[in-house]
Order: sequence, then C-alpha cells, then structure tokens
Amino acid sequence: MRLADMPVPDDAKDDGVERAYSNQSTAAKDGQIIMLFVLDEAGKAGEVAKQLRGSVPGESVQLFTHRNVVVVYGATGTDRKDAVRIAVERL
Repeated sequence: MRLADMPVPDDAKDDGVERAYSNQSTAAKDGQIIMLFVLDEAGKAGEVAKQLRGSVPGESVQLFTHRNVVVVYGATGTDRKDAVRIAVERL
C-alpha cells in the first residue's frame, strides 16, 4: 500500500494541517483506508483528532496521534489497527 498526497482544504490549513496523505485511490483493493495528516505543531493533534472523529463515519474507524501526526484508519477487510497504531507510535 502506498499513500499519495491529498489536497489540504483552506479550513484544515487554518487548523494547522500542513500535509495530507491517503491510499484513497486503492482503499478498496487494500481492504483498508488510511489518511495521514501532518500538522504544523504537535499541540494541535488532539484538537484535529477531535474534529476528525466527528466527521469520519463507521464503527471500525480508529484515530491515532503521535507528536504532530494524526492518522485515521478504517478496515474493510482484515483489521490491522494494532500494526497501524505501532507504526504511528514509532514515527
């Protein structure tokens, strides 16, 4: 699986999102969706995660934060949330 650049909307930039990446184009084939957001400062991760939590549907969706990174993960196939959590913690 590879993550590709996603455009960052102006309102997200105002909230501190500098870059965004996703496997959106291959999510069905991958059996999972991952969106990774890089923020301009670590102190904003909790607030951005809270905003994302309210906007991403699905019971299996997980959010992980580490320093200035927020990751949204959802499985449609094999659930690999533990591996994703460990990878985020190792950033």
